[in-house]
Amino acid sequence: MKFQPGNTAGTGRKKGSKNKVTNKLRASITAFLTDNFQTIKEDFKEMPARERARLYVDLLTYSLPKLQAASHEIGFEKLSDDELNEIIKTLIDKSNENE
Repeated sequence: MKFQPGNTAGTGRKKGSKNKVTNKLRASITAFLTDNFQTIKEDFKEMPARERARLYVDLLTYSLPKLQAASHEIGFEKLSDDELNEIIKTLIDKSNENE
């Protein structure tokens, strides 16, 4: 079927499907890191602190899912003074427990 402007039905990847190139690249990087783990670990100890930190952060992106910012509106303006005071008291109590 010839592409017609304005008709997006059946074009491109389905929503939520994974990019095959990205999956292959991720698998290759994972295999490289696994195969060279001992060497990387030894080299890591020799690196200056700033470089170690940068490498660590860079590698984390391949092992941990990215976090998305959460937006939660608490709506304090809808709470009564008594409810706000109770929240403040609870926070102070928990803070004192952790000291």
